[in-house]
Amino acid sequence: MIISASRRTDICAFFSEWMMNRLKAGFCLVPNPYNNKQISYVSLSPVNITAIVFWTRNPAPMMKYLSKLDELKLKYYFQITLNGYPKNFEKYNPSKSLAISNFIAISSRIGAGRVIWRYDPIIISNTLSLDYHKRISMIFAWPWLAILKGLW
Repeated sequence: MIISASRRTDICAFFSEWMMNRLKAGFCLVPNPYNNKQISYVSLSPVNITAIVFWTRNPAPMMKYLSKLDELKLKYYFQITLNGYPKNFEKYNPSKSLAISNFIAISSRIGAGRVIWRYDPIIISNTLSLDYHKRISMIFAWPWLAILKGLW
């Protein structure tokens, strides 16, 4: 089973300790967002997990637990959203420099093959023009490309 962690919330940024407690317990209970009386039991036992995909904008809080994930012999990777949107669009986005630093740090720690850059969502507005997206995506692309080419 592949666990897609963080589709509903950013577990890495806000609930990394909770995630580690759930992995230690070997399960979690997940309420249906449309029917809170329907609760699913999800096994988090390493024997049942093929891999965990962590979707996040801020992997930094999870980094202190990477050794624990490795000790559990879990396969995992990160999809990290880097888009540089201003706070009025995405209140909890880390700054561009912090986002790049975090991306480089986790890529260096677990390997570039286990970190995917995600530029999402693409919002077009008076503030976020096509030129903005071209410029910002290039700012975020250079460290990712450098890491992949082994230049970082």
